[in-house]
Amino acid sequence: MKHVNYGSETLITGSQAADALLEYAVHVVRLHTSARVDLEVLEENGTVRTHSLLLGPMDQLDIFDVDGGQSSEDEARRFPVPSFPPLGGKAIPIRPDEVDELTDPDQDFYSPS
Repeated sequence: MKHVNYGSETLITGSQAADALLEYAVHVVRLHTSARVDLEVLEENGTVRTHSLLLGPMDQLDIFDVDGGQSSEDEARRFPVPSFPPLGGKAIPIRPDEVDELTDPDQDFYSPS
């Protein structure tokens, strides 16, 4: 199990879920976007609850191991890896005359036009 420091909160979740969340957060930052992720978290009273996290370029995650914990099978069952929404939009066909515009190295695709 791992601690996930997110904002001012410390959440406890499964190791695989925490590692996947961190990998996904890297892609969110690279694409200058944001995404909502539902993560199963261990509450103080021992129950498991879903927390919705909004990940964005300004968020910082600090993830570290919890001492002790459960077997990896039980942990994976209680804290599954979240379903991550796709990032980056979807592909659309373009006309051949638009290719030069889209491959221009000076074009900044992250700034609004």
